Amino acid sequence: MATWTSMPSLMQTGDEIEIVESPHLDTSPWLEEIWLLGKLSSLIQNEYGDIYDCVDFYKQPAFDHPLLANHSFHPEVQMKPSTLPFEEESKISQAREVLTNMKSRGEGCPTGTIPIKRVSKDDFIKIKRFTEDYNSRIKSNSLENHFAVVQTPNPNPKYYYGAKVILSVHNFNVSASQYSSAGMTLTNGDDTIKFGWTDPKDGNWWLTLGEENTLQRFWPGTIFNGLSMLATTVAFGGEAYGPVDQPLPPMGNGYFGVADPKYAAYCRAIAVLDENLKEDNDPHEIETYRDDSHYVVTDYGWTNRFGRIMFYGGTTPQI
Repeated sequence: MATWTSMPSLMQTGDEIEIVESPHLDTSPWLEEIWLLGKLSSLIQNEYGDIYDCVDFYKQPAFDHPLLANHSFHPEVQMKPSTLPFEEESKISQAREVLTNMKSRGEGCPTGTIPIKRVSKDDFIKIKRFTEDYNSRIKSNSLENHFAVVQTPNPNPKYYYGAKVILSVHNFNVSASQYSSAGMTLTNGDDTIKFGWTDPKDGNWWLTLGEENTLQRFWPGTIFNGLSMLATTVAFGGEAYGPVDQPLPPMGNGYFGVADPKYAAYCRAIAVLDENLKEDNDPHEIETYRDDSHYVVTDYGWTNRFGRIMFYGGTTPQI
Protein backbone atom coordinates (compact mmCIF):
# COMPACT_ATOMS: atom_id res chain seq x y z
CA MET A 1 0.00 0.00 0.00
CA ALA A 2 1.46 3.33 -1.07
CA THR A 3 1.68 6.08 1.54
CA TRP A 4 1.24 9.71 0.58
CA THR A 5 3.24 12.48 2.15
CA SER A 6 3.78 16.13 1.38
CA MET A 7 7.08 16.72 -0.37
CA PRO A 8 8.85 20.07 -0.66
CA SER A 9 8.68 21.55 -4.16
CA LEU A 10 11.42 23.28 -6.09
CA MET A 11 10.60 26.73 -7.44
CA GLN A 12 12.93 28.75 -9.63
CA THR A 13 13.36 32.39 -8.62
CA GLY A 14 15.73 34.27 -10.84
CA ASP A 15 19.00 32.39 -10.97
CA GLU A 16 18.41 30.52 -7.71
CA ILE A 17 16.39 27.45 -6.78
CA GLU A 18 14.24 27.85 -3.70
CA ILE A 19 12.73 24.93 -1.76
CA VAL A 20 9.08 25.61 -0.95
CA GLU A 21 6.80 23.43 1.17
CA SER A 22 3.75 22.45 -0.91
CA PRO A 23 1.26 20.42 1.16
CA HIS A 24 -1.29 20.47 -1.65
CA LEU A 25 1.00 18.85 -4.22
CA ASP A 26 0.71 15.12 -3.60
CA THR A 27 3.43 12.96 -5.04
CA SER A 28 3.44 9.41 -6.34
CA PRO A 29 5.94 6.70 -5.37
CA TRP A 30 7.51 7.33 -8.78
CA LEU A 31 8.15 10.97 -7.88
CA GLU A 32 9.46 10.03 -4.45
CA GLU A 33 12.01 7.78 -6.12
CA ILE A 34 13.00 10.58 -8.50
CA TRP A 35 13.41 12.93 -5.54
CA LEU A 36 15.54 10.52 -3.54
CA LEU A 37 17.81 9.95 -6.51
CA GLY A 38 18.33 13.67 -6.84
CA LYS A 39 16.93 13.79 -10.34
CA LEU A 40 14.82 16.95 -9.98
CA SER A 41 16.34 20.22 -11.08
CA SER A 42 13.44 22.68 -10.76
CA LEU A 43 9.70 22.95 -11.10
CA ILE A 44 7.48 25.04 -13.39
CA GLN A 45 3.76 25.50 -13.89
CA ASN A 46 1.99 26.29 -17.16
CA GLU A 47 -0.97 28.57 -17.79
CA TYR A 48 -3.41 25.70 -17.28
CA GLY A 49 -2.14 24.91 -13.81
CA ASP A 50 -0.28 21.75 -14.83
CA ILE A 51 2.90 21.22 -12.85
CA TYR A 52 6.07 19.93 -14.51
CA ASP A 53 9.29 18.80 -12.90
CA CYS A 54 12.47 19.66 -14.76
CA VAL A 55 14.55 16.48 -14.69
CA ASP A 56 18.22 16.23 -15.58
CA PHE A 57 18.45 14.90 -19.13
CA TYR A 58 20.79 12.07 -18.15
CA LYS A 59 18.66 11.05 -15.16
CA GLN A 60 15.29 10.85 -16.92
CA PRO A 61 13.32 7.64 -16.21
CA ALA A 62 13.49 6.59 -19.87
CA PHE A 63 17.15 5.70 -19.40
CA ASP A 64 16.19 3.15 -16.74
CA HIS A 65 15.05 0.95 -19.62
CA PRO A 66 17.54 -1.93 -19.92
CA LEU A 67 17.93 -1.40 -23.66
CA LEU A 68 19.00 2.21 -23.05
CA ALA A 69 21.43 1.51 -20.22
CA ASN A 70 24.43 2.20 -22.46
CA HIS A 71 22.88 4.96 -24.54
CA SER A 72 24.92 7.66 -26.27
CA PHE A 73 22.27 10.38 -26.40
CA HIS A 74 23.18 13.91 -25.36
CA PRO A 75 21.09 17.11 -25.15
CA GLU A 76 23.03 18.93 -27.85
CA VAL A 77 24.10 15.95 -29.97
CA GLN A 78 22.04 13.34 -31.85
CA MET A 79 18.84 15.01 -30.69
CA LYS A 80 17.62 16.07 -34.12
CA PRO A 81 16.44 13.88 -37.00
CA SER A 82 18.64 13.67 -40.08
CA THR A 83 15.69 14.70 -42.23
CA LEU A 84 12.24 16.21 -41.74
CA PRO A 85 9.48 14.54 -43.79
CA PHE A 86 6.17 15.92 -45.04
CA GLU A 87 7.58 19.42 -45.38
CA GLU A 88 10.64 20.98 -46.98
CA GLU A 89 13.30 21.45 -44.34
CA SER A 90 13.89 25.03 -45.48
CA LYS A 91 10.33 25.87 -44.37
CA ILE A 92 10.88 24.63 -40.86
CA SER A 93 12.00 27.15 -38.28
CA GLN A 94 15.58 26.77 -37.16
CA ALA A 95 14.40 27.77 -33.69
CA ARG A 96 12.63 24.47 -33.14
CA GLU A 97 14.38 22.10 -30.80
CA VAL A 98 13.57 18.53 -29.86
CA LEU A 99 13.97 19.38 -26.20
CA THR A 100 11.47 22.22 -26.44
CA ASN A 101 11.67 24.40 -23.35
CA MET A 102 8.20 24.49 -21.87
CA LYS A 103 7.50 28.20 -21.68
CA SER A 104 5.51 29.54 -18.78
CA ARG A 105 5.38 33.25 -18.05
CA GLY A 106 8.51 33.65 -20.13
CA GLU A 107 10.40 30.95 -18.26
CA GLY A 108 11.07 27.30 -18.99
CA CYS A 109 13.09 24.31 -17.90
CA PRO A 110 16.82 24.98 -17.59
CA THR A 111 19.07 23.86 -20.42
CA GLY A 112 20.03 20.22 -20.02
CA THR A 113 16.74 19.22 -18.38
CA ILE A 114 13.43 17.87 -19.67
CA PRO A 115 9.88 18.60 -18.45
CA ILE A 116 7.95 15.67 -16.95
CA LYS A 117 4.37 16.27 -15.88
CA ARG A 118 3.68 15.91 -12.17
CA VAL A 119 1.23 13.08 -11.46
CA SER A 120 -1.27 14.03 -8.76
CA LYS A 121 -2.50 11.63 -6.11
CA ASP A 122 -5.91 11.37 -7.78
CA ASP A 123 -4.40 10.77 -11.21
CA PHE A 124 -2.10 8.11 -9.83
CA ILE A 125 -4.98 6.31 -8.09
CA LYS A 126 -7.06 6.36 -11.29
CA ILE A 127 -4.17 5.00 -13.34
CA LYS A 128 -3.42 2.32 -10.76
CA ARG A 129 -7.05 1.19 -10.55
CA PHE A 130 -7.48 1.13 -14.31
CA THR A 131 -4.25 -0.82 -14.80
CA GLU A 132 -5.21 -3.39 -12.17
CA ASP A 133 -8.68 -3.79 -13.68
CA TYR A 134 -7.28 -4.01 -17.21
CA ASN A 135 -4.68 -6.63 -16.28
CA SER A 136 -7.18 -8.77 -14.37
CA ARG A 137 -9.64 -8.71 -17.26
CA ILE A 138 -6.92 -9.62 -19.76
CA LYS A 139 -6.19 -12.74 -17.74
CA SER A 140 -9.88 -13.66 -17.61
CA ASN A 141 -10.61 -12.69 -21.25
CA SER A 142 -13.36 -10.38 -20.04
CA LEU A 143 -12.44 -7.22 -21.95
CA GLU A 144 -13.07 -5.93 -25.44
CA ASN A 145 -11.13 -3.51 -27.60
CA HIS A 146 -13.12 -1.86 -30.35
CA PHE A 147 -11.93 -0.08 -33.48
CA ALA A 148 -13.41 2.13 -36.18
CA VAL A 149 -10.55 3.02 -38.50
CA VAL A 150 -9.23 3.31 -42.01
CA GLN A 151 -6.05 1.34 -42.40
CA THR A 152 -3.56 -0.07 -44.85
CA PRO A 153 -4.12 -3.76 -45.63
CA ASN A 154 -2.74 -6.41 -43.30
CA PRO A 155 -0.78 -8.32 -44.46
CA ASN A 156 0.72 -5.65 -46.67
CA PRO A 157 3.73 -5.85 -49.02
CA LYS A 158 4.49 -2.16 -48.46
CA TYR A 159 6.50 -0.48 -45.72
CA TYR A 160 6.03 2.98 -44.22
CA TYR A 161 8.41 5.48 -42.67
CA GLY A 162 5.57 7.34 -41.00
CA ALA A 163 2.22 9.09 -41.25
CA LYS A 164 0.44 12.30 -40.32
CA VAL A 165 -3.13 13.35 -39.59
CA ILE A 166 -5.28 16.18 -38.22
CA LEU A 167 -7.80 15.00 -35.62
CA SER A 168 -11.01 16.37 -34.18
CA VAL A 169 -10.89 16.16 -30.38
CA HIS A 170 -13.94 15.57 -28.19
CA ASN A 171 -14.58 15.30 -24.48
CA PHE A 172 -17.17 13.01 -22.91
CA ASN A 173 -17.51 10.77 -19.90
CA VAL A 174 -16.59 7.10 -19.73
CA SER A 175 -16.62 4.80 -16.73
CA ALA A 176 -13.51 4.32 -14.59
CA SER A 177 -12.76 1.00 -16.32
CA GLN A 178 -13.21 2.28 -19.90
CA TYR A 179 -11.26 4.44 -22.29
CA SER A 180 -11.88 6.02 -25.67
CA SER A 181 -9.24 7.58 -27.87
CA ALA A 182 -8.47 8.84 -31.36
CA GLY A 183 -5.25 8.88 -33.29
CA MET A 184 -3.08 6.99 -35.70
CA THR A 185 -1.19 3.77 -35.10
CA LEU A 186 1.89 2.36 -36.82
CA THR A 187 2.55 -1.35 -36.41
CA ASN A 188 5.05 -4.01 -37.38
CA GLY A 189 4.72 -7.40 -35.75
CA ASP A 190 4.30 -7.00 -32.00
CA ASP A 191 5.57 -3.40 -32.05
CA THR A 192 3.07 -0.53 -32.04
CA ILE A 193 3.54 3.21 -31.73
CA LYS A 194 0.96 5.99 -31.65
CA PHE A 195 1.91 8.80 -34.02
CA GLY A 196 5.32 9.31 -35.52
CA TRP A 197 7.75 8.86 -38.35
CA THR A 198 11.12 7.20 -38.41
CA ASP A 199 14.50 8.61 -39.28
CA PRO A 200 15.92 6.63 -42.24
CA LYS A 201 19.47 7.17 -40.93
CA ASP A 202 19.24 5.75 -37.40
CA GLY A 203 15.75 4.22 -37.10
CA ASN A 204 14.61 6.53 -34.29
CA TRP A 205 10.88 7.32 -34.26
CA TRP A 206 9.91 11.00 -33.93
CA LEU A 207 6.75 12.90 -33.00
CA THR A 208 5.86 16.36 -34.31
CA LEU A 209 2.81 18.42 -33.37
CA GLY A 210 0.98 21.47 -34.63
CA GLU A 211 0.74 23.38 -37.88
CA GLU A 212 4.47 24.09 -37.75
CA ASN A 213 5.38 20.42 -37.19
CA THR A 214 7.25 21.24 -34.00
CA LEU A 215 9.51 18.40 -32.89
CA GLN A 216 8.39 17.04 -29.53
CA ARG A 217 10.10 13.75 -28.68
CA PHE A 218 11.53 10.54 -30.05
CA TRP A 219 11.72 6.82 -29.33
CA PRO A 220 15.14 5.20 -29.96
CA GLY A 221 15.04 2.56 -32.66
CA THR A 222 17.03 0.24 -30.41
CA ILE A 223 14.01 -0.46 -28.19
CA PHE A 224 12.00 -1.94 -31.09
CA ASN A 225 12.05 -5.23 -32.95
CA GLY A 226 9.55 -5.02 -35.82
CA LEU A 227 9.44 -1.24 -35.99
CA SER A 228 13.20 -1.10 -36.32
CA MET A 229 12.43 -2.19 -39.90
CA LEU A 230 9.69 0.44 -40.56
CA ALA A 231 5.93 -0.02 -40.20
CA THR A 232 3.86 -2.51 -42.20
CA THR A 233 0.43 -1.20 -41.14
CA VAL A 234 -0.88 2.32 -40.55
CA ALA A 235 -4.35 3.03 -39.14
CA PHE A 236 -6.31 6.25 -38.49
CA GLY A 237 -9.46 6.61 -36.41
CA GLY A 238 -10.92 5.63 -33.08
CA GLU A 239 -10.29 2.99 -30.44
CA ALA A 240 -12.33 2.19 -27.35
CA TYR A 241 -12.01 -0.32 -24.53
CA GLY A 242 -14.63 -1.64 -22.19
CA PRO A 243 -15.29 -4.69 -20.01
CA VAL A 244 -17.74 -7.10 -21.58
CA ASP A 245 -20.13 -6.73 -18.64
CA GLN A 246 -20.57 -2.98 -19.28
CA PRO A 247 -22.32 -1.02 -22.06
CA LEU A 248 -20.13 -0.17 -25.03
CA PRO A 249 -18.06 2.99 -24.50
CA PRO A 250 -18.63 5.92 -26.87
CA MET A 251 -16.13 6.58 -29.62
CA GLY A 252 -15.34 9.76 -31.52
CA ASN A 253 -17.93 12.23 -30.25
CA GLY A 254 -20.63 9.63 -29.71
CA TYR A 255 -22.33 10.14 -33.07
CA PHE A 256 -22.18 7.57 -35.83
CA GLY A 257 -19.55 8.29 -38.45
CA VAL A 258 -21.81 10.18 -40.85
CA ALA A 259 -19.93 12.15 -43.50
CA ASP A 260 -20.32 15.57 -41.92
CA PRO A 261 -17.62 17.26 -39.78
CA LYS A 262 -20.35 19.21 -37.94
CA TYR A 263 -21.67 16.00 -36.40
CA ALA A 264 -19.11 13.21 -36.54
CA ALA A 265 -15.53 12.87 -35.36
CA TYR A 266 -13.00 12.86 -38.17
CA CYS A 267 -9.41 12.38 -39.24
CA ARG A 268 -8.39 14.66 -42.10
CA ALA A 269 -5.26 15.52 -44.09
CA ILE A 270 -4.38 11.83 -43.85
CA ALA A 271 -0.98 11.03 -45.38
CA VAL A 272 1.62 8.28 -45.27
CA LEU A 273 5.34 8.33 -45.95
CA ASP A 274 6.12 5.29 -48.08
CA GLU A 275 9.24 3.13 -48.21
CA ASN A 276 10.76 5.51 -50.79
CA LEU A 277 10.30 8.49 -48.43
CA LYS A 278 7.57 9.80 -50.74
CA GLU A 279 4.55 11.50 -49.18
CA ASP A 280 1.22 10.10 -50.31
CA ASN A 281 -1.64 12.37 -49.21
CA ASP A 282 -4.33 10.23 -50.87
CA PRO A 283 -3.30 6.61 -50.28
CA HIS A 284 -5.47 4.28 -52.37
CA GLU A 285 -4.60 1.09 -50.53
CA ILE A 286 -6.54 2.18 -47.42
CA GLU A 287 -9.58 0.15 -46.35
CA THR A 288 -12.18 0.61 -43.60
CA TYR A 289 -12.42 -1.62 -40.54
CA ARG A 290 -14.82 -1.84 -37.60
CA ASP A 291 -15.36 -4.73 -35.23
CA ASP A 292 -18.85 -3.87 -33.95
CA SER A 293 -21.97 -2.60 -35.75
CA HIS A 294 -22.55 0.01 -33.03
CA TYR A 295 -19.55 1.87 -34.41
CA VAL A 296 -19.44 3.31 -37.92
CA VAL A 297 -16.51 4.37 -40.08
CA THR A 298 -16.83 6.23 -43.40
CA ASP A 299 -13.93 6.77 -45.79
CA TYR A 300 -15.02 9.92 -47.61
CA GLY A 301 -11.92 10.08 -49.76
CA TRP A 302 -10.15 13.17 -51.08
CA THR A 303 -11.52 16.71 -50.80
CA ASN A 304 -9.89 19.96 -51.85
CA ARG A 305 -10.69 21.52 -48.47
CA PHE A 306 -9.81 18.73 -46.05
CA GLY A 307 -7.50 16.45 -48.03
CA ARG A 308 -8.10 12.76 -47.41
CA ILE A 309 -10.79 12.58 -44.72
CA MET A 310 -12.63 9.87 -42.81
CA PHE A 311 -15.43 9.94 -40.25
CA TYR A 312 -15.99 7.55 -37.39
CA GLY A 313 -17.87 7.12 -34.14
CA GLY A 314 -20.66 5.48 -32.26
CA THR A 315 -22.41 5.61 -28.94
CA THR A 316 -23.41 3.39 -26.09
CA PRO A 317 -26.55 1.54 -27.24
CA GLN A 318 -29.76 2.48 -25.46
CA ILE A 319 -31.21 -0.48 -23.60
